[in-house]
Amino acid sequence: MLSKHQTCAPNRSRSFVMMGTLLLGAFLLCFVQPLSAQYRGTIRGVVTDPSGSVVPGATVTMTNTETAVAVTQQTNASGLYLFNFVQPGKYSIAVEKSGFQKYEQSSIDVMATSDVTVNAVLQLGNVAQTVTVTGETGEHVEFNTSTMKMTIQGANLANLPVLARNPFTLALLDAAVVNRYWDISHRNPFYMWSNGGMDIGGPTGGKNEQLLDGTSLNISARGSYNAPMDAVKQVAVMENTVDARYGFSAGGTLNLAMKNGTNQYHGDIYYFGRQPSLNALANRVTRSPFSDKYNIYGGTFGSPIIKNKLFNFFAFEQWRNTQPSSLSETMPTAAEKNGDFSGALTSSGAQRTIYNPFTTTLSGNTVTRTPFAGNVIPPGMIDPTAQKLMSYLWAPNNAGDNLTGENNFKITYPWWIHYWNLSDRVDYNLSDNWRMFARFSKFQTRLDNDNWGGTIAVPSDNGGTMDALNAVFDAVWMVNARTAVDINVGVTYDEDTYNSTWAKVDQSVWAGLWPNSNWYTSAINCTSDILGCYFPEFDVSGIGTADSSSYTKITGFGGWWHVQGRSYNPTVNVTREQGKHSLEFGWEWRHSYDQNINVSGPGSMGFNAIDTGNTYQSSFDASQTGDQWASALLGVVHTGTVQTPLVVDMHQEQVGLYFQDNWHLTHRITLNLGLRWERETAPMEEQHHLVQTLDLSSQIPDLGIGSGYKYNVVIPSQVTDIARIPYQFNGALVYTSAAHPRMYDAPWGNFLPRVGIAYRINEKTAIRAGYARYAVPWIMIHPETGGLQVNGFAQSTSLLDPLSGVPRALLSNPYPGSGFTYQGVQIGQNPVQQPVGNSLGRYTDLGNSISYWAGDTNMKTPINDRFNVGIQHQAPFNFFTQATFFMMFEHNAQDPSMWGGSYNYNVNQM
Repeated sequence: MLSKHQTCAPNRSRSFVMMGTLLLGAFLLCFVQPLSAQYRGTIRGVVTDPSGSVVPGATVTMTNTETAVAVTQQTNASGLYLFNFVQPGKYSIAVEKSGFQKYEQSSIDVMATSDVTVNAVLQLGNVAQTVTVTGETGEHVEFNTSTMKMTIQGANLANLPVLARNPFTLALLDAAVVNRYWDISHRNPFYMWSNGGMDIGGPTGGKNEQLLDGTSLNISARGSYNAPMDAVKQVAVMENTVDARYGFSAGGTLNLAMKNGTNQYHGDIYYFGRQPSLNALANRVTRSPFSDKYNIYGGTFGSPIIKNKLFNFFAFEQWRNTQPSSLSETMPTAAEKNGDFSGALTSSGAQRTIYNPFTTTLSGNTVTRTPFAGNVIPPGMIDPTAQKLMSYLWAPNNAGDNLTGENNFKITYPWWIHYWNLSDRVDYNLSDNWRMFARFSKFQTRLDNDNWGGTIAVPSDNGGTMDALNAVFDAVWMVNARTAVDINVGVTYDEDTYNSTWAKVDQSVWAGLWPNSNWYTSAINCTSDILGCYFPEFDVSGIGTADSSSYTKITGFGGWWHVQGRSYNPTVNVTREQGKHSLEFGWEWRHSYDQNINVSGPGSMGFNAIDTGNTYQSSFDASQTGDQWASALLGVVHTGTVQTPLVVDMHQEQVGLYFQDNWHLTHRITLNLGLRWERETAPMEEQHHLVQTLDLSSQIPDLGIGSGYKYNVVIPSQVTDIARIPYQFNGALVYTSAAHPRMYDAPWGNFLPRVGIAYRINEKTAIRAGYARYAVPWIMIHPETGGLQVNGFAQSTSLLDPLSGVPRALLSNPYPGSGFTYQGVQIGQNPVQQPVGNSLGRYTDLGNSISYWAGDTNMKTPINDRFNVGIQHQAPFNFFTQATFFMMFEHNAQDPSMWGGSYNYNVNQM
């Protein structure tokens, strides 16, 4: 079978999402507010006289009341002023002009990405006189942008009950946001998948942009660093933004702003605790104590280094938590470990007979097997590897739930979390024209459980290492009163790796289990810093149940995960005020590096009670005959796979150019016009392991119909009569190479328009409507590069499972290089297959099923068209109301799974 993997079905499917969000009611301004389209905010306005005529040449001074940093500019010929790249915080505006009284407006809140309007009316008089404006001014209504957004700020971040102290979780307060992460409880800040696992105004789960202080946190669809709650100033949810600066996503954006130092010394210290000594019992049967233990503590501290100029903000948080995890398993008794199953009973007290699978015969539909005399396996039939395995197993600690001995091992043990998070930010106001900040943030997480069984065979439930780092440098250059340049450089690292220190073993453990076979050497690397080495995984099925389908992983670990991601994100943004036009130009580039385990070894082996039951047919009842541990002692392996692991090193580039014009047509009407261009390169792997495509136009020279070919293939007339076309044998895998390192040629034509309008009804009410087009990046649709096609470079070998109930694989020699006879049964040759890479050229995988990406012909970029229309009003008593209607149309839609999915097309189908 030939299967083309496409992550969308081009022109075949289309999804439509319509969402009406009614937010009429009493939302406090300090709780839910709209925000605008930049990381920093904007303060703008028009200065007029009492007659309504504009006042050009007025001096406008914006002062940060927390840092005392002031910036001054003049109104233009239209009476307009604008302060761009404004750090979130509290500000005041003062306006002066000869012949007029001075105007002052204080307590102006600027939020992350907000666009605040402060219009000033200058009264005739002496400039020494001051008119101070207090009360509600309507600056929270968005008069200049049609972007659809919401933010949560201030004391609510500290006071709201937030699951797992994850600030991204606050996005779920937005009516347009739906959780898509598979487990709501797993929203701890170090679970990097959870932050983007939300639908924001449509099916965007896993394809959202995540920003912190203006730099991206995304590495593919995965998040990375997450800030402590007490260090976050604001959390913004942007359902639809018409600012062309935003892209590289399906349309949803999560925007966090960290706190910064001020002229005041400020901070906090906190502790959340829970102690086992105060908890009830976890299990009344085992009398295990309830091991929930929480020690979460941390603090923040902001201060001036040089007042009015240099500031610092530091945050630290640490977790030392344990939570209970329980285990119930059916383990062999001491007698059973030596082959004596005379005490094996059914639930009614009858003996549970075990049978010799090597004696299996089939006559018609009747299966015959010889039972073991006395229900005891003769010592000569006990597999030597199985005997060694028994010595690693833990002993039962109770009699079991019934006479079968089911669940005769029960334990509650702690599963612990060790996590710390550190962040430090320095802000420096170098001069009136230069402002900059730098931040370094990192967290480190260790997840594991204790060795509850006391042997090296105990599996570690998780053993995860989850670390992330984010650093950013940002500088704003005020070229003049009308032009500003923002340069932002971000670096992000993340790591999500299985790495249980206590569970690692030396290769001598494997050699001790298989002293006469080295089949495992290609599947493990005990000296590797990436993979490590663990006790082999053995699974058992049919544990005292009526059928043999129940499954328990007994020992070890059969497959690793390892992800190391790197992302480098420089951006340049230029704003220019030109008359009634607020112009914005920008460039951004993202380089992503992802090291991933494409194929995870070494696999596992499974034992099943059916192999020592009275039959192998569907009538088998595991509660009456057979025993999984008897099957194991005989060395009868029922299932198993060994995989040669492959680590791939992937690179991908993204580049974006954009232009935005916020055109103030009149005092009441603002048009938002933007155009964005994006290009995303195809994946590139350092060792050229990737398959580009299958070339079906290339004829296989050895195969054909006629005497001129090495192998003359005769096609039956019954087939040729149906098809009525000449047969020809074509096909060759095309791999990446030094000359053509990427999987496909990425498209160049992703142009994404943005259009919106905002109409000011009065000083407290605005109507807004917007349209934005987004191109969904492939790096988000296929979030883990470990699944890309590497035919030939990865290889999996399956054990030979029993055939008609007769064993075909033995535990002591599971992958024999040559066939042999055991207990009168022929054990066939089945060596571990090694990867051949692309050394076989066109003959790689010839005759096998092949999966490949047809990138050049079929990988159409998914496009999302998003629309919103709404009204905003600032009501009395500092209440804010809005009503919004939102729609999204998706073209070239993907399979509707959580992280995108794939579209499979069988090229052989009629």
